Amino acid sequence: MLLVGLTGGFGSGKSTVATILADMGLQVVSADRLAREVCEPGKPAFREIVETFGDEVVAEDGSLDRKRLGDIVFADSALLARLNSVVHPRVIAREGELLKQIEESNPDAIVVLDVPLLIEVERHHLVDFLVVVDAQTEQRFERLEKEYGDLNHAAVQSRMKHQIPLEEKVKIADFVVDNSGTPELTRRQTEKLFGLLIDKQTRRSLSL
Repeated sequence: MLLVGLTGGFGSGKSTVATILADMGLQVVSADRLAREVCEPGKPAFREIVETFGDEVVAEDGSLDRKRLGDIVFADSALLARLNSVVHPRVIAREGELLKQIEESNPDAIVVLDVPLLIEVERHHLVDFLVVVDAQTEQRFERLEKEYGDLNHAAVQSRMKHQIPLEEKVKIADFVVDNSGTPELTRRQTEKLFGLLIDKQTRRSLSL
């Protein structure tokens, strides 16, 4: 199995690249989706989060109010660390289960680990190939403010400051997708990446 780490910065467009790769047939394991899964109402993580942060982080439908929770933790590094200590181990455990299932069913699979904080938590050393999605800062602000209409400039900044600067991530990447241009340019770069991954996995399989 070829393990590909996909990361970037807040608002760089990582999910766009992940979607294109999934459409091309690659297995994508999304840390964000797993975080939502392990934090569903009734799950241990949900109960622990509510006990820690109070009922104000529960939305009207009974699920986590992720926007409210984000506002709280991104304003206090200690609270962010507390939230991560609840969520991250459960996400990693679930991720491990999925990777094991994929490898057992297809040892030659190319699996994309879509993880926003892959480098911050020093898990990029565990992947065979590291992809970073880049974009200009102002474009990232514009995308985030458009996607999350209730996030102002200051709120976006407070979230970005908890990530390693994107330019530092780019320096250690095996491949960079520049998502500053048109959707077509992003797709072309992602198609090139796909070809490289297929070639890399083919060479690896032949050498075994």
